[in-house]
Amino acid sequence: MAQTIQAVIQKLISLLEIQKIVLSDTEKNDFLSTGFLTLNGQSYTIPNPQAPTRYGVNINKNWFSDNFQNKSKPQIRRNGQVNEIDFNLLPIGNKIFIIHYLKLREYALQLENDKQIWFDKMGNGYRPNCRKFLLG
Repeated sequence: MAQTIQAVIQKLISLLEIQKIVLSDTEKNDFLSTGFLTLNGQSYTIPNPQAPTRYGVNINKNWFSDNFQNKSKPQIRRNGQVNEIDFNLLPIGNKIFIIHYLKLREYALQLENDKQIWFDKMGNGYRPNCRKFLLG
């Protein structure tokens, strides 16, 4: 079952505090209300929680155009504001996984290039090739 964004943010705040990264009350409230956090000029967000260990990360669709030369940051519109994302924060267990958007871009392009290996074409889209995920 998917967690709420606020529950995931609360967990992140707790995990950050364990790592001695203490947010001000204003930063906590902003993070809880918008889903975005700015630390040292870098923007952080949580991907869409889909299950306790599964998240829907945000990518920039333009990465797949212009001969894959586009390296612009992903953007999310929340509460009427457009925010660029530097890092995705994924709390899994008692750890925080931090993914920089350029590394995420690299992974997304690898999947796109190897689409025939990892995904089966179905009607209007693709579905994961379960045999490949299970057998490697």
